[in-house]
Amino acid sequence: ARLPKSVRSALRDLLPQLAATTATDGVLGLPLGGAALILAAAVGALDEQTLTNSVARLLTGSRQERRDAATLIGRLSRPQFTAALVTLISDPHPNVRAEAAHALAMRVASPDSESDLLAIAGLQRALTDPGARTPLAIAYGVGVAGTPSDEARELIAPLLDHPSALVREATVSALHG
Repeated sequence: ARLPKSVRSALRDLLPQLAATTATDGVLGLPLGGAALILAAAVGALDEQTLTNSVARLLTGSRQERRDAATLIGRLSRPQFTAALVTLISDPHPNVRAEAAHALAMRVASPDSESDLLAIAGLQRALTDPGARTPLAIAYGVGVAGTPSDEARELIAPLLDHPSALVREATVSALHG
């Protein structure tokens, strides 16, 4: 939103080329995944139908595309995509689960959004994820809200006792913003 109109226009003009780029499959770095779609959504270059179809395609794609779907859904902040995030918190890959949990945490923590019972239930499930990656992503997601909702504060309070010092530190930061 802060980009000048001329830059947004130039980015829109580049989108067809980015979208047509073939995946590198890790040969030259990470594949683009849904990066072009995230950019297109950010500059407002997609109509609702194209956006919805593209999100559906990402959700059934590669690990990187599923992670990018969670990123995009988090940025869109639309309740109609909550079910997709809840599904992604059960993904076999930790980075996908973490990104979905981060997006759910942002949704639950936002003081501007209405209470989303499915997002809350999904976040509760994500909090049980083993290891530190997903709990850390949740703490960071709540921290994005600045002043998180009371529900989010209550949900992440148990992370203050997490075995990982990094998770505990991020949780303190999120709770005391």
